[in-house]
Amino acid sequence: MAGIGMAQLRLGLVEPDITFFFTLANAIIMFLMIKHFLFVPINNFIKKREEEIGKQYADAQAAEDAAKELKAQYETRLSGAKEEGERIVREHIAKAEVRAQEIIRTADGEAKKFKEKAAKEIEEERAIATAELKNSFAQLTILAASKVVGRELEEKGHEELISSVISEVGDVKWAK
Repeated sequence: MAGIGMAQLRLGLVEPDITFFFTLANAIIMFLMIKHFLFVPINNFIKKREEEIGKQYADAQAAEDAAKELKAQYETRLSGAKEEGERIVREHIAKAEVRAQEIIRTADGEAKKFKEKAAKEIEEERAIATAELKNSFAQLTILAASKVVGRELEEKGHEELISSVISEVGDVKWAK
């Protein structure tokens, strides 16, 4: 039987002689050398490259997450800044309204003082004018009486009498 198997192998392309075994051994050795010197480094390079790409994806994802977080913080700060600005504006408006009320009260107080001062000055001027008018009236009365009587009245004695009459009559008339 061994002869038949050998006969069949001889009929094909491969003949099982020593060259066949050396060629087979040479192919196995070449395969192992190529595997060791070529496939292992290439597989290591591919694994390393896959790890680098995975790390880059992870870094990109982390950067995207950080950017989203920064955006959220920015939006929070922006809304906080808007609220702060609105609060500051409201405070300044309130302060301005308080200041306006103070200015109005001060102006009202000054106007009241001015009116009181003007009223006092008017009253003083009225009193001075009344006194001058009484004095002039007394002199006219004395002059008229002296003309009527035909003689000069004693000014001092009659002046007191006339002044008292004028002041009684004058207070009633001028007070209204």
